[in-house]
Amino acid sequence: MMNEALNKKHLVSSVIAALIQILILIALSETTDLIIPIVLYIAVGLFLLIGLLSFFYLVKLNKTSPNRFVTAFMGLVGLKMFVAMILAGIYIYNFPEHKAVSGVGIMIVYTIFTVILVTSL
Repeated sequence: MMNEALNKKHLVSSVIAALIQILILIALSETTDLIIPIVLYIAVGLFLLIGLLSFFYLVKLNKTSPNRFVTAFMGLVGLKMFVAMILAGIYIYNFPEHKAVSGVGIMIVYTIFTVILVTSL
């Protein structure tokens, strides 16, 4: 029962965080002169998906093999960081005029979903 509550809590907090981030991006694009790159919207969806898959994998792994949990957790966080760097690098290489907004934005999205994953476990 507790794992189901934990799973639901993580799912709800991740989806709410994604919605808030999307709403902030939309508000910034509508109320300021900032040009919000499409890659930030993609990053929110991508990190939501990676975060949820990571969480459910880690919960399952902790039940079956608790000794491998720390190694898997560190590996998944490192994988998410690698994905963030690759996503930022590809976008910045192709669209250098938005490098500051896209680079910082992707790292903020990564940080938010990593904090949610760490606090949920």
